[in-house]
Amino acid sequence: MLGLFAGMLVAAAAGEDPQTVQASSHPILQEGVLDGCELLFQAPFKDHVYRNGGAAIATGAVIMLGFTNPQRDPIVAIKLLVTDLSGTAPDWERRNARPYSVWLMTDAMHTNRESLLKADTADNGGIISAFRFDKDFVAAFDSLIKTDKLTLTFNRKQGGADVEVPVTFPVDKLGRSAAYAFGECTLTGGREWQKRRAP
Repeated sequence: MLGLFAGMLVAAAAGEDPQTVQASSHPILQEGVLDGCELLFQAPFKDHVYRNGGAAIATGAVIMLGFTNPQRDPIVAIKLLVTDLSGTAPDWERRNARPYSVWLMTDAMHTNRESLLKADTADNGGIISAFRFDKDFVAAFDSLIKTDKLTLTFNRKQGGADVEVPVTFPVDKLGRSAAYAFGECTLTGGREWQKRRAP
């Protein structure tokens, strides 16, 4: 899992086309049992808040964990590294930046800010934030599964304005995307968690 994320990070640093979204979904197993799901992505965007529309790449993951523990609700983590681009393609100059905060945004323009548990610097120099799984996540996940779209917001400094990063996940010939696979994984894990929790 970390290797796949690192591979995307290397791609961002090495010069792969920043105009296309790359994504994959993977189960997270604990002793052979499904404990979580992760959705990895790398998406281009333009920063109109801090960089006058400058091009950038968002490399990140949405991770849901805790299906094997019926004593606690599952948690969700968001991992994000921003790579700012300058110059012209294909000879981009690249600089990695850690966001100060990161959120998911629902179709109703709500974020999951109130469910934040902890934020820290990730192993790749970006940010990783852990959240309670609440109604805003349910709304965001429902929209993700139905539309293959996800919107992240982040800021670069405390109290700074947020940058929106819309991510549309590519669909294969069967009409499925990494977002669809992530949705199937979380639904399966959620059902198993409910069974373990039942008296």
